[in-house]
Amino acid sequence: MDLETAKRELGYHAGRGELNGSRVEVGFLWRLRPYKNLHLVEECFHHIIECLRVIGPSIASDSKRTIEIDIVTDIASIICFGRLWAVHEEGTLRRNKLIAKEEATQIEQWINRISWTWTMLLTTKNVDTAFEEYDREFRNK
Repeated sequence: MDLETAKRELGYHAGRGELNGSRVEVGFLWRLRPYKNLHLVEECFHHIIECLRVIGPSIASDSKRTIEIDIVTDIASIICFGRLWAVHEEGTLRRNKLIAKEEATQIEQWINRISWTWTMLLTTKNVDTAFEEYDREFRNK
């Protein structure tokens, strides 16, 4: 995946983006509303990490510390709305009993991993450090 594809697909996970003039309704947030199953959300989680893995070096090497607003907005949306809809007790999915507590807990762990990876990219500017926890947990399985 190249950088432009990673940025575009990250936007799909955040619920924005068009392809050939049609709104793209796939990705992490689209898998939460309407919620179907945990497996589809997990696939999106891993794809978000892969997008960040492609975007990461451009963040780490940017000496001016400028990041495209769409990337920041996409990550913030994934984290914020993911927690609001799936994790929070008064969120849409939990309040309406559309998701089991165990599933919400798993989604929260994935959101925390996205948040950690993003924060490490921003603060350390070290790609290896940013993906260390994810790789330890998922790459060796």
